[in-house]
Amino acid sequence: MSGAGSGQYEVFHRKNMTEPMVHAGSVEAADPRMALLLAKETFFRREHPIGIWVTRRDDLHPLAETDVLEPGTDKSYRAIEAYTGIAKKREAVEEGLA
Repeated sequence: MSGAGSGQYEVFHRKNMTEPMVHAGSVEAADPRMALLLAKETFFRREHPIGIWVTRRDDLHPLAETDVLEPGTDKSYRAIEAYTGIAKKREAVEEGLA
């Protein structure tokens, strides 16, 4: 269906209200209504999700800067390794206060 008005649409679905939307695939369609119809026929002939979403591929904006995904601050205190030897450190502090 390669026409002047057609475009790629990404298809997402949800099986039930407790699950997130999941990418099912993509379809080529002239408009969103046709994309929904094609998505239903292509991906959901046997299973019946409670919701189907389609969006134009051009409307998706991937994150180009991967450095923003890195942790911004030191959170080593959350790791169990940060607490090795804590009993000895506590004893040293208590002796210093006495």
